Amino acid sequence: VWLNDLRSRRFVGALRRIFPEETIIIYELLQNAADSDATAAEFLLANDTLEFRHNGSPFTENDALSISLVNFSYKPVGNIGFMGLGFKAAYEISDNPEIHSPPFHFTFDNSVPGGSLLPVPVSRKRSPNVGRSFTTLFRFRLRDGTYAKIKSELEGFDGQILLFIGGELAELRTPTSLFQSRRSHADSHISKVELRQEIDGQTASYVLASREFLPSDDAVEEFARNR
Repeated sequence: VWLNDLRSRRFVGALRRIFPEETIIIYELLQNAADSDATAAEFLLANDTLEFRHNGSPFTENDALSISLVNFSYKPVGNIGFMGLGFKAAYEISDNPEIHSPPFHFTFDNSVPGGSLLPVPVSRKRSPNVGRSFTTLFRFRLRDGTYAKIKSELEGFDGQILLFIGGELAELRTPTSLFQSRRSHADSHISKVELRQEIDGQTASYVLASREFLPSDDAVEEFARNR
């Protein structure tokens, strides 16, 4: 039923146009952590493998289903990424992304037809260690030519995305730095955020104003059709 839906087929066909840059996966992973109510996260990059961990809510069966498909998600409509599109950016850097959030351990194989949508279980014996402080691990064996791009993006990362992804993500570690943020609210639309980067010990303060915006169904369909 899902695959026969017209909008589902449009989104599957539009994935490479929606995510033309390999490095967008970094920001999609951070958004996933924020949506999972994570307070801490980290990126590790070594031996042509990118790993991302966070301490948010562990995966559920609904999460596993939502991240596999597009135009289908159990996230509230107001959440960024509610249509299950964000994780598909992983296929710009890896043919075999893995997700480990005990008791769930599974991978995808984008090199075969339908492999990007059908998760394959990974045995616990072959599963990497999620870590004591974390609940979820995303692991990507990088395609040739993508390691340098991911490395450069992480080295130049300034942490300012933490101002906008929402949630309670207060600490982020990258291979070269540690970012810490503290948020205080004046009212429902105004907040103050202090962002500190350990590498230089400097703290920057920002005042943010926000307004909720939800796209119409017609706007969503037009995005998938014309992107």
